[in-house]
Amino acid sequence: MNTPHVARILRPLIDKAKLREYKKGQIILYPGDEITYVHVVNKGAVSLYDIDESGTTKVLYILGKNSVFPLMAALDTPGASAAWFYEALEDTELYMIPYADFRECLHNDDGTLHRKLMQDFMDDVFELVTRINSLSNGTSLMKLSGTLKFLAKKHGKSVAGTNWSRVNFPVSHQLLASMTGLTRETITHSIGTIQKADAIHYTRNSRLSINCKKLKKLETNSK
Repeated sequence: MNTPHVARILRPLIDKAKLREYKKGQIILYPGDEITYVHVVNKGAVSLYDIDESGTTKVLYILGKNSVFPLMAALDTPGASAAWFYEALEDTELYMIPYADFRECLHNDDGTLHRKLMQDFMDDVFELVTRINSLSNGTSLMKLSGTLKFLAKKHGKSVAGTNWSRVNFPVSHQLLASMTGLTRETITHSIGTIQKADAIHYTRNSRLSINCKKLKKLETNSK
């Protein structure tokens, strides 16, 4: 039996929630903002990032359809605040569930919602640790390849009968640089190498198709 999405479990709240649109680049939450709503992504994608002391943006994670955020703050006590920036990667629609309603739903839950939220959180942590591991080892090509495989697995839609996955939001060289800690110039060079191996395709609107099988082969050959 398939495990239901959190969005499906929260359907009674979502049906009553207001739907808000955020334009690409619009900040949804700033670090320190008090959590007054729990957000569920209906359409689009949200970048979760931090800015270090040198002013460099570091993208920590990307949230897609049906993601609930800020998840740990939502599971915390009232008065919790956002730890990072949350920004719309493209035009995005979010369901806005009042925090008090979400907490009441969690309080009255038979355990299904809490277990599913924790499962999603642990899945995200596993993906994050895997990506961090790929960034801490190997060449710039290996770091970029690991990040591309993360995007394909977490945000890609499989093309039937092929090894290709299409990411459903624009993936710029700058976004990849922020996700890997590499310079934009290095990303551009590595992207060229990966394109020559026919492991990725870019469309005119910066949508990205990724072939994880060819990426893995490229990683093996580059060792």
